[in-house]
Amino acid sequence: MQYLRSVLQKNPDFLKAQENLDNICDLLVERWHFRMLNDVNRNQCYRDVIREALQQYSASSGERPALVLDIGTGTGLLR
Repeated sequence: MQYLRSVLQKNPDFLKAQENLDNICDLLVERWHFRMLNDVNRNQCYRDVIREALQQYSASSGERPALVLDIGTGTGLLR
């Protein structure tokens, strides 16, 4: 990978080097996350639990609704 990056630093328009680097990086990514992202039941349950927790918090605190920050999902899946 370092050789391809070195080539791209010298010539950013070398498309074959960029394509090869992209392919190598793609192969290094583990595939378990695709199944997880496509698990409709799991994601719906996760979304429902967050909504329920927020509703309970809001009802018990009497304040404005709580805010949730989900760090690391990266897909916007639970919007």
